[in-house]
Amino acid sequence: LDVGCGGGILTGSLLNLGYDVTSLDPSSSLLQVLKSRHPSATTINGTVESLPPSSTYGSVACLEVVEHLSTSTLPAFVAAVADACEGTVVVSSVDRSPIGGYLKGILLPERVLGLLPAGTH
Repeated sequence: LDVGCGGGILTGSLLNLGYDVTSLDPSSSLLQVLKSRHPSATTINGTVESLPPSSTYGSVACLEVVEHLSTSTLPAFVAAVADACEGTVVVSSVDRSPIGGYLKGILLPERVLGLLPAGTH
């Protein structure tokens, strides 16, 4: 499960490696970007907290998601990730400093490398 998949950078890489991936994001417009790049991708418009209790996955990835959460919603998010995962959870976060976050989260992926549509972050 790719939680907060956005435009599908991780999803696309995993699909290209032959993995079965479900991509989850609350933004329907970002899921459209993902589907335009990877039409065969399985997507869910929603949040990990909104998944049915019976939805479980072998691995859950939350790359550059936690920085979008408030401290009040973080415990419910972590609990939902734990409930959805039967195996490994991978979490990463961008540099939260103003300069590092801008360079790594906006300038490079959106404007220089074109990995994400402008305005994603």
